[in-house]
Amino acid sequence: MILTNQLKEIIIVETTHYAKVLKIKRVPDLCFELIPFHKDSQNTKQWGHYYHADQRLGRLIYLNIKKHKNMAELLYTIVHELVHVRYPILKHGVKFEQLVEQTLKKDSSIAGLKTVESDKRPAL
Repeated sequence: MILTNQLKEIIIVETTHYAKVLKIKRVPDLCFELIPFHKDSQNTKQWGHYYHADQRLGRLIYLNIKKHKNMAELLYTIVHELVHVRYPILKHGVKFEQLVEQTLKKDSSIAGLKTVESDKRPAL
């Protein structure tokens, strides 16, 4: 995917929507470029990343737009990172995946956008 102003607006709306679904009081900031001074910044293979304990960054979700082929994959990554925000001690696994899937079942806030079907989510 290519990041356009329209796509940025959609991402902000969707992130805010799913943050409300997960009852996150303060939506993290979004970043679409690698952060040069962070230890994980060279991992361009990541779909996204939640930076939570870095004093310089605060609460920040990085989305690697170029890795996503379609909106379904992007929505999956947004929700995946928001689950990290909401449940910071929960590790990847069955329970984590269930929370992502349950959250995605809540309809997108933009008419016409479909939530992610299990077979279209990014491979982890």
